[in-house]
Amino acid sequence: MIETDADITNFQVENQQGDWIVHVVPVSDYHPTICAPSIVFIRNILTGKTYNYAFNHPDSKPASFPAFDEIIRKFPNRKWTLDKKAFDQMFFQVPNTLDANAVLWMRENETFELSEYETSAHYLIRKNAAGHDRLNMVIPLMKHREMFDELADDLVTLLTGYEPDMGFTRFNDLIIGTLGELEQQGICVERNRFRDRYKQEPISKDMVYSQYNVYTSTGRPSNRWGGVNYAALNQGDGTRKCFRSRYGNDGCMVVLDYTSFHPRIVSHLVKYSIPTDIDIYAYLAKLYFHKNEIDETDIKNAKELTFRQFYGGIEDKYLYIKYLANIKQFTYEQWELFKSRGYVETPFFKRRITAKHVSDPDPPKVFNYILQATEGELSIPKVKSVIDYLAANNKNTKAVLYTYDAVLYDFYKPEGLDLIRQLRDIMSFDGRFPMKAYMGETYADVKLISV
Repeated sequence: MIETDADITNFQVENQQGDWIVHVVPVSDYHPTICAPSIVFIRNILTGKTYNYAFNHPDSKPASFPAFDEIIRKFPNRKWTLDKKAFDQMFFQVPNTLDANAVLWMRENETFELSEYETSAHYLIRKNAAGHDRLNMVIPLMKHREMFDELADDLVTLLTGYEPDMGFTRFNDLIIGTLGELEQQGICVERNRFRDRYKQEPISKDMVYSQYNVYTSTGRPSNRWGGVNYAALNQGDGTRKCFRSRYGNDGCMVVLDYTSFHPRIVSHLVKYSIPTDIDIYAYLAKLYFHKNEIDETDIKNAKELTFRQFYGGIEDKYLYIKYLANIKQFTYEQWELFKSRGYVETPFFKRRITAKHVSDPDPPKVFNYILQATEGELSIPKVKSVIDYLAANNKNTKAVLYTYDAVLYDFYKPEGLDLIRQLRDIMSFDGRFPMKAYMGETYADVKLISV
């Protein structure tokens, strides 16, 4: 236990070398953005020694927090944690934090479930004290330690000899790290509407928090918290009406939405250039239906037909369309790599998609796993660029929700429409991936605007 200044000094001396396994026990099971840490456990993989620091657990009296916090932040050791997003949210972006679950997910398409390591004491106390707002402080510290020791043993086995490659590093920093920052922004709601729709209170004042799960088989993150599926908020039933600006009359909701994002990603993957100033589906409709003049029905049918080619494989009767012929060639090449090597690599991060990720693989399915991974590898780093831009320029506007081909902003109106143009330029790769902007009082009310 680290309980005195002498203990902190000893920790510094003993841990100059070696990776650390770091696990935080929060005060309660609320969203980590608004939940304080109760205990932090550290296992040095090199020495095998385990330490714990209690922030507020009654079974231990902590040493000086500023001194301990400085160690966590300034020591260059790599810090492996089971959930990088949650750790960063409770410790405010500690450098050199790596997500151990991502290692297992990339290797086996599996993750560690913390509940599997909990003791019988955890189970009984959780059962009998359900709803207690400081539940983890009721569980004895040594039971938390018992759980951590078992977890750390398995993490040591996983990480011994492992060295992060480029695919892991980019995923850890740009996907997990960015989505964690996005969660921290929170989304403002109108309390009564939220309560009526979801039968629960906002987590903190008038704010709710989403939680992205990056460990899906495709790598396309899901996003839910507290029974709310933030990745699929219904557009037509009033569900989005409760989401509004934290800035009252000085704010509104803005959506920046990629136009025909998947077809344009595909055009990049298969090296087929389509001008950015034309509607892809209108362009393809003329080719599908052999028309010089097309209408909205043709465009709608072309969109449905195009996604049928993406998800079901290119039909031979459409191979006269070079865009689709290139897709078929690309799909064949990736399938051959998948069969011969047991994996394909994503185009930008070079993350491996293996036979353990793709159940019952076939050429179209492998193609779509690549496509969905590319979607995130393109768009989420741009979200990071936006977050950094807003912070560097001391803007009040916040990116609050990522939904694959769009980002929702809590927009501070005094910052002006020029800011929306700047954010659009960042997200659109300076126009290479066209975007539309929508604005409204609530998330449900957003309408197309010209910027």
